[in-house]
Amino acid sequence: DGKKILSGSLDKTVRLWDTDSGQLLHKFEGHTGAILAIAFSPDGKKILSGSEDKTLRLWDIDSGQLLHTLEGHTNNVSGIAFSPDGKEILSGSRDKTLRLWDTDSGQLLHKFEGHTNYVSEIAFSSDGKQILSGSIDKTLRLWDTDSGQLLHKFEGHTGTISEIAFSPDEKQILSGSLDNTLRLWDTDSGQLLYTFEGHTDDVKAIAFSPDGKKILSGSNDKTVQLWRGLDGESLLKEGCDRLQFHPDLVKHDQAAEACLKYAGWDDKVKAEFRDRQRLSRE
Repeated sequence: DGKKILSGSLDKTVRLWDTDSGQLLHKFEGHTGAILAIAFSPDGKKILSGSEDKTLRLWDIDSGQLLHTLEGHTNNVSGIAFSPDGKEILSGSRDKTLRLWDTDSGQLLHKFEGHTNYVSEIAFSSDGKQILSGSIDKTLRLWDTDSGQLLHKFEGHTGTISEIAFSPDEKQILSGSLDNTLRLWDTDSGQLLYTFEGHTDDVKAIAFSPDGKKILSGSNDKTVQLWRGLDGESLLKEGCDRLQFHPDLVKHDQAAEACLKYAGWDDKVKAEFRDRQRLSRE
């Protein structure tokens, strides 16, 4: 509901804050290593954290009570996610595996093996039936959630997978990489549909438009680019696709929202963003 903010730190704690007042609501202690990943449950009643101590911890948001410590990974927990219904927890690790856990019991349900280097990105499909993973081994893998079976291995990137996303209808998969490119894949066949080239540094943020027809990317080259998904054409050639974000690098949530609005979702924001662009260049 946007009323709370969650943070994880190198100090090994997770903290919950009130958005309006900035007041600290809870301090969650117990990890023995830096916090690398945090997440709210879909119903907002639980908090999940992953750490360098190789564990995940599940907490009650109201009481701050530790509900479960999920142990099994043999290296840092680099990514975590709740299933859309909140009944399962997914973790990715530098031990090259993904693991699926039951939220209520904390029991391990599946161990997904196949990546040859550490898992950098994980995601559930919107129905929770499929799991997508990206790795430093430069591949993406699509898995069946219930059986743990590998459905597809997506190969072609020449750098670490830095971002992954399902299209709104889940017929396509998008990946961003440290090879400076995005790639669009067919979910059912695993076939590469298009390679988006134009960034001059690592791709660090990707997003589909709500209708799935446009793709947004942000990069360490400090630009945001907007693409037409069907043919890879770069859109907004004088606008948001080359907007300079100074002095910081592109931030996914703000940049994506602003640029999609700039592309025509909101005329008022379009005008405002034109002014901001002019000022940033001056």
